Amino acid sequence: MSNTNTNTNTAHVFETAGLGASPFRFVGFEDSAAKVNTEDGMVRTTVDGLDIFTKPGGSCDYCGTYIVQFCWIKSADGKRFKVGTSCVSKTGDKGLVDRAKRAAGRVRRAKAKAKQVIRIDAARAAFIADTDGVRTFLADVASPTEWRAEKGETWASYVAWMLVDGGASSYSRGPSAPEWLTDGTLIPGAGHTGQFEMTKLIERVAKGTQDTPIWAWQKESK
Repeated sequence: MSNTNTNTNTAHVFETAGLGASPFRFVGFEDSAAKVNTEDGMVRTTVDGLDIFTKPGGSCDYCGTYIVQFCWIKSADGKRFKVGTSCVSKTGDKGLVDRAKRAAGRVRRAKAKAKQVIRIDAARAAFIADTDGVRTFLADVASPTEWRAEKGETWASYVAWMLVDGGASSYSRGPSAPEWLTDGTLIPGAGHTGQFEMTKLIERVAKGTQDTPIWAWQKESK
């Protein structure tokens, strides 16, 4: 797919604004909020031993609006400038628009996953420590797999397995190692999606909403 403006009938809006000669190329995406390193949302840098605090973001070189996410663009004559995603979308330049959307989407998904990881870590710690009694509760609920339930296995062993590798490896790595439930050695592995599903389940049980879990599991004692 082209990464440049293909409309040769009219001047590119960035060229009209004096930002350089067309065609223009999308060369990068930056989320300045990722640089925040203080509790009050500022960016702290140290210069010659002096701490300097600045607000993340800057001005769009096209419209002057304050922006936090920068789409970096380069003109045919070598000028490099930053604009907001909304200004890119208004150009009508399909190459730039598509690249900007994909880049923004990657950042959005990465930020969402990072937040999920925090929740997964918290749920894992709570499950190991049985902080809210979740593990105890699930230990009295038959496994969602019928033949394992017949063997006396529970949702607690299933959740332990899923928290370790999200169900990505052999089932034998989970319920066959009951020490994972008690000695604090649950180690995160593959399968982020599976881990997050178990996290949501743990959160629901901890809040006392056991009747509305992710799956329609039955609250049946062993």
